[in-house]
Amino acid sequence: MLNHVSPPDLPPKAIDLVIDSLRQAMRTVDVAFGIAISLVVVLVAWGVQGDFERDVRAQIAAHKAVAAVGDAASTPQNRGDRTEVEVPFLNFKADLSTAGVFGLIAYFVFAIRAANHLRRSTTIARRLHAIDPCLLEAVLTTPSIATASRLSQVALTTALGFLAATASYFYTSPISAAIGQAPWSHVGMMLPPAVYLGWQLVRWRALALRSTNAA
Repeated sequence: MLNHVSPPDLPPKAIDLVIDSLRQAMRTVDVAFGIAISLVVVLVAWGVQGDFERDVRAQIAAHKAVAAVGDAASTPQNRGDRTEVEVPFLNFKADLSTAGVFGLIAYFVFAIRAANHLRRSTTIARRLHAIDPCLLEAVLTTPSIATASRLSQVALTTALGFLAATASYFYTSPISAAIGQAPWSHVGMMLPPAVYLGWQLVRWRALALRSTNAA
């Protein structure tokens, strides 16, 4: 069947390679999305527990103690009030505030990575569609965020953006309160990666089904 529907200069092994490349790209999208949403879930959990607020209070108390009685107050006991955690997926420990920064940055990186791999995979999908649309349709039965229903894709990316915004709020609100800024002033910065990923998901199937041989 493959020899019948494929171009004469494209052997079956090459077609298998195209199929494997597409599946690998879809897996990469799933892994990157999973890491991004897991990161913000962890940050939200820390925020709900009040860890960020306690950490900021400990920093402020330590600075006030140093300002009041000098460097002698900056003892291990005072610094011991700081919360130290393992940064999710990055496998090293840091103060909670530092871990929060790395977590938010990693969310940006992995959400954008998922969107970029999704966008680039359209070239592979279009090539497979040009070889045989039935092969592409078969590959699109693979469970993935890329092959999920439109409603599921919108729900997942909306959840990602909401959790990222909430994580940012929990992280910045204690600092904003200390310096007199609005706690929601930086939340909007978390939305572009989720919006970018959602846009790529919504348009992916239409682009993937467009043959490279189309006029």
